[in-house]
Amino acid sequence: MQAELTIIIGTEEETNALSNELFDFNKNIVPGFVGRDYPSDVVRYVVKQNDTLIAGVVGRITLNHIVYVDDLFVIENFRKQGYATALLDKLESEAKLRGCYLAYLDTINPDAVTFYKKRNYKIFGILDNVPCPGVKAVYLKKDL
Repeated sequence: MQAELTIIIGTEEETNALSNELFDFNKNIVPGFVGRDYPSDVVRYVVKQNDTLIAGVVGRITLNHIVYVDDLFVIENFRKQGYATALLDKLESEAKLRGCYLAYLDTINPDAVTFYKKRNYKIFGILDNVPCPGVKAVYLKKDL
């Protein structure tokens, strides 16, 4: 007979201990798993005009040489002039130099989905009603 279970709020120390257990478990069952043993390497590029910031990209190289395109943004007045493409190309080139074989990202902007698809990103997942009703979070990836 199973004892009655009580579910309570865990402490940070308790949940960290379980997280460490999961990490060790994954390391034992997945060949080459590096998880959090592999430091995240942030790559940042910006475009300025007369000391005014007009565009930028941030990528995080993590988990077995994969780059996550965290942010890519161009100020509205400067859009459709090639800045986003140039920044994404620069980030992808740097990621390749650092041994990355895959880039991935997520967006809630339908125009951004079109932009990324034109640059050979493929949709691999969609979450409906995320982050709110009527919106879709779209996940895309690209082999580098």
